[in-house]
Amino acid sequence: MIHRSLCILAPVLLTGCATQVAQLSDDALGYVSPVVEASAIQDDSGPTLEIRPDANDVGLGENLPTPLPEPAPGPDMSSSQETLADAWGIAISLDPELEASRWQSSAAQRGLYAANAEKLPSVSATASYSAFDNPLTINAPLPTIPMIIPPGATASVTVNEEEFLLGGVRVTQPVYTFGRISHAIDSAGAEVGAAVANERRTELDVKLQVAAAYIGVLKAQKLVDVADSSVTSLEGHERDVKNLVDDGVGIRANLLAVQVALANAQQFRLQMQNLLTVAEAAYNRALQRPLDTPVDIEDLSPPSQDYDLEYSIQQSLSQRPEIEFLSAKAQALRSLAGSVHAAKKPQVVLQGGF
Repeated sequence: MIHRSLCILAPVLLTGCATQVAQLSDDALGYVSPVVEASAIQDDSGPTLEIRPDANDVGLGENLPTPLPEPAPGPDMSSSQETLADAWGIAISLDPELEASRWQSSAAQRGLYAANAEKLPSVSATASYSAFDNPLTINAPLPTIPMIIPPGATASVTVNEEEFLLGGVRVTQPVYTFGRISHAIDSAGAEVGAAVANERRTELDVKLQVAAAYIGVLKAQKLVDVADSSVTSLEGHERDVKNLVDDGVGIRANLLAVQVALANAQQFRLQMQNLLTVAEAAYNRALQRPLDTPVDIEDLSPPSQDYDLEYSIQQSLSQRPEIEFLSAKAQALRSLAGSVHAAKKPQVVLQGGF
């Protein structure tokens, strides 16, 4: 009777272990992108972004993106565990692709300043200086006048000055350009909107990458816990069966079966520990850290509310930066086409100079 119960117990333990591992191995990554505030205006050409430049951003050398800081050190093991929000903050401050998109947004803003400057008067100045070793002699042919100037006569003028300085200033003010400047300003403003939307898209991509690495570490940790529990359970079962065999009431074949199951569980634990090491390296790489930096992160709790599918779809259509980027790009191209079309018409300008 004892022999029969031991033979049944070993498969049950192995089956339960396999079921837990299968459940934890299923990918269940749910990610909710942060809400991005944006305003939009509606006109005849479709929805466009309304760009409001910062009141403090007035100079070409102000409010530029800061250079990339040095990589942050790993988390302090003596402090509290690192949260997903902490990981997002570190990645956003260090990611080079996001930094590049910030510079692109700044460049687009400077392009908008340049387009607005086309409405202002432009001043051009010219100056020339000439120096001669010898006095300058100018020979000019004279028109033929019968009885007065014979054919082929020339007049010579000698300039004794050896240095000449000439200068002039011209001021040009556009008066009416048939919409060329206004369309160019609209195109530059839409390009700013596209750059800002692309910056938000890059930020969300960075957050998604970090969240995936964060959850990958948590998943690997759970798999290691399951493997440890399986090994501990099988080690106890192996001791019980070995004691029965030593007492002469057990079957050696059952002992061999339990030892094989224990060896398989130990091998699986090694695989899961290796998986955890790889997951921690991927997480450190996402945060621009050395790959062997110790990782101590906080566990995630399930969301406190349910998400309606239709509501989520509407939120995505109204807030996803990819849609804003395409809309702003389309508006920029329409405005650019209007500016090019207006450039073919007469341009009225006011010029003055001396």
